[in-house]
Amino acid sequence: MSDTRTLNFDFLPTLGEGYRKVVFLRKKGLRKGETLPRIEAHVAGIHLDREKYDRYLSLCRFPGEDLPPTYPQVLAGPLHLAMLCTPEFPISALGLVHTENRIVLHRPIDPAETFTLDCHIEGHRDVDRGVEIDLITELSAGGEGVWTAVSTMLSITKKRADKAKDKNSPPKGDAPGNERSVIFTVGSDAGRRYAAVSGDYNPIHLYPLTAKLFGFKRPIAHGMWTLARCVAEMDRDVDPGAVILDVKFKRPVMLPTRALFVSSPERTGKRFVLSSPESGRIYLEGHYGPRDERLH
Repeated sequence: MSDTRTLNFDFLPTLGEGYRKVVFLRKKGLRKGETLPRIEAHVAGIHLDREKYDRYLSLCRFPGEDLPPTYPQVLAGPLHLAMLCTPEFPISALGLVHTENRIVLHRPIDPAETFTLDCHIEGHRDVDRGVEIDLITELSAGGEGVWTAVSTMLSITKKRADKAKDKNSPPKGDAPGNERSVIFTVGSDAGRRYAAVSGDYNPIHLYPLTAKLFGFKRPIAHGMWTLARCVAEMDRDVDPGAVILDVKFKRPVMLPTRALFVSSPERTGKRFVLSSPESGRIYLEGHYGPRDERLH
């Protein structure tokens, strides 16, 4: 087994530092028979930037009490990118697609707490379209693990064999109750606004010209913004406490646009879908509710 590469930071780096490195890095790719070594990143003594945090709450429409389950992912972004920029990681970060996320909130989190972040990557999975890796993240406060996440990234090396287009049908929950549907109007500046509060200035999210440089016809919304906006819409429907949030990102949200959010009750929590109201194509789908036996 390869030696572990450990990155220790005295304070959170910025995503801007990482993106400047990514643009000029040349990666050899993952060769046949090769596996990813363990790469770790650690930083302690984190205090929230309250101005940016409050703007995040406002932009995503969270009520602003306990820390939203999506926010630690914002804090972890610079550590994730730092790991992907190490020489030991052979895949270009520019080619990675965020496909899934599982977030587990172990207890309500006070934004005033002091936090420690620990992240790691180890190994990969060969899948139909290429290579999948997991970024594992733990947030702790006062020596107690309060939040964990698994972010699945795909390095595409093969064309999609099945080009069938998934269409949206309203999510069918397994418990009685009313569905909720809301149209989100997403402006052309949504990527720039989220970048200002998250620090994620990836060019694909900013302007038509910068997005075209990376193969997109128009800028695309941040996946974690679209997820946060969905979670905020369900905030009053899910009891606070220990919760689990699962999501699969199906396709990017091109800006500007309208998106249809639909949620339906299940025995434990809510199932939700975000889709195009015109074409029915699904952007993301997932489940949000109390932590349960699915963790085991």
